[in-house]
Amino acid sequence: MIKKILVCLWLILLFAFSCWAEAPLFDKVLSSSNIPELKQLIQQLEQNKEGDVSLLLGIAYYNLCSLKQYQYLNQAMNLLDTVYKKTKNPLALGYYGSAVTLVGAQAASAKNLIVATTKVEEGSKLIDQAVQLDPNDIYIRVLRISNAVGVSESSPFNRYDIAKKDLAFLKSQESKLPDPIKSFYYLNQGKILFFEKKTNEAIDCFEKAAKIAPYSIYAKTALNLLDQLEE
Repeated sequence: MIKKILVCLWLILLFAFSCWAEAPLFDKVLSSSNIPELKQLIQQLEQNKEGDVSLLLGIAYYNLCSLKQYQYLNQAMNLLDTVYKKTKNPLALGYYGSAVTLVGAQAASAKNLIVATTKVEEGSKLIDQAVQLDPNDIYIRVLRISNAVGVSESSPFNRYDIAKKDLAFLKSQESKLPDPIKSFYYLNQGKILFFEKKTNEAIDCFEKAAKIAPYSIYAKTALNLLDQLEE
């Protein structure tokens, strides 16, 4: 259960905003899956004197937490919470919600199911709130899809209907989406179809996910799922 939640949350980080045109450092923070590299990026951010980088720093610490570096969870949550309270940035709220979900994952690993359930539910509600604040933001929708599918696969909560709504939104924007986001779309659409026992349709989605952006993590995940289905 915990492994699946962490994998799904990490997919959020590899994707969310990787296509948003900002400073190179921004892209590095969001695409890195390497602990030493993330620590180096955090050091760069902490030394940055050009503007407020609190949001990036919070996401960088969150990335480390998603790689099971839980000692940084309080730092991530404090930064993201502070950014949201100061700027009302829905993205900060969404990532904070995901961090709360990680608290639930920690509690589950410690067999504290009451806290785990409470935190997963709390984190999911915060992500829902972030979407309500900015329903047209593609990247917050991506965040919620990843969280909703991960929680549905790994816990008693079923949030597939939420994920379906966000996938429908992405589909409506398909002509504007970069290839990695399209791959993300088909990967998660396939997961839901497989859950619904529509195996052939799920396979078709996984194949599309692998073809559209062959070097993305979503393509690799789709290929792994196709291999499992062939076994």
